[in-house]
Amino acid sequence: MKPSRRRTWNRFVRALRTQPVITALATIAALVTVARQVFLPVPEVWPYGEELGEFLYDFGLAILGAWIFNLLVVMLPRLRDQEALYASINKDLRGVSGGAMAVIRTLTQSVGAPPLPDPLTQPIDPDDLRRWCEAASDEQNPARFMISDDGASVRQGSWKEYLDYERRRVANFQSRLEAAYVYLPVELIALLREIQDDGYYLMLPYVAGQPNLAFLAEPLHDHMLTCDRLRDYLDRQVAPLISG
Repeated sequence: MKPSRRRTWNRFVRALRTQPVITALATIAALVTVARQVFLPVPEVWPYGEELGEFLYDFGLAILGAWIFNLLVVMLPRLRDQEALYASINKDLRGVSGGAMAVIRTLTQSVGAPPLPDPLTQPIDPDDLRRWCEAASDEQNPARFMISDDGASVRQGSWKEYLDYERRRVANFQSRLEAAYVYLPVELIALLREIQDDGYYLMLPYVAGQPNLAFLAEPLHDHMLTCDRLRDYLDRQVAPLISG
């Protein structure tokens, strides 16, 4: 099956699953109309049976017509627009969900820990994360993070500068997504808001003057779990729409 036809078929299936009660009523209406045509030659068995059959037939046709109109004019265009929306904001959604892991991967590279597989094959142990944070000090700057103060020369950035950079990067993703909130489901918005208001970000101003990042271990771990929940939601609810 061609990709375009597969997407159209998947969209049709999702439309049926989105309104199961209405789809069930339309199915019953279709059975009633077919049954009426099948039994039309059968003589009337009880009084007013023919009138009742005609009423059910007309009522069934009306339900089928309304269902077809709702499917073609409302549901399928809405799902098509939803797919286009998610395709346009997927990069920003993934950027928000990957904020914690970006910090953790830089952390492991900086302190000489074994590289983390992508994707992870098992959860990160909180004790390991604490050890990595303890090893991250002013003498162990973030790996491959260079900044320029005057636009010409570059220098190795500090942990505070790196974490501020990652915070601003995720904040940019969040700000671009806010325009789409009116079209997003409540569950997804709640996850984005939870990450935005995460206590981890409240701790970042205190990085300066600390001997290492040990005080960030627990907030960062909780932040990672919240980001994981967003990533799981995207994998379950958004990725199938984009892939078709």
